[in-house]
Amino acid sequence: MNRIIGTIIILIITIALVTTEFVINTNTASSVNEKIYNADIMASNGRVDEAEYNMNEALKEWDDHSQSMLLFYSHQKPDEIEESIHKAKSYLDSEEMSLFHAECKLILIRLKQFNDLEYPSIKNIL
Repeated sequence: MNRIIGTIIILIITIALVTTEFVINTNTASSVNEKIYNADIMASNGRVDEAEYNMNEALKEWDDHSQSMLLFYSHQKPDEIEESIHKAKSYLDSEEMSLFHAECKLILIRLKQFNDLEYPSIKNIL
């Protein structure tokens, strides 16, 4: 009887951890997505200082949560997103706006793909 209770407790803890990470990862990706999108719009409108602020905030938020993401995912997707954020930031710093806009679009696509990996589906489970 004790083994069954222990197994149920471990199952509940596992479900709680996976659900918590799911919520944290999707919220982080959504927040970073919003900040990148805003930075892209602000740079288009000539407000480069505000775009830089949003890029710094996006990078900081991604860095804060990337270590916990790596517990559940291979390094490939989170590292690609982080690399793209750094590239976009360097393009913005060097005022290469066409490359900055292109890199922002790539980041948004990668964040969408990352979110698609998050949602439980038959395709993601198998």
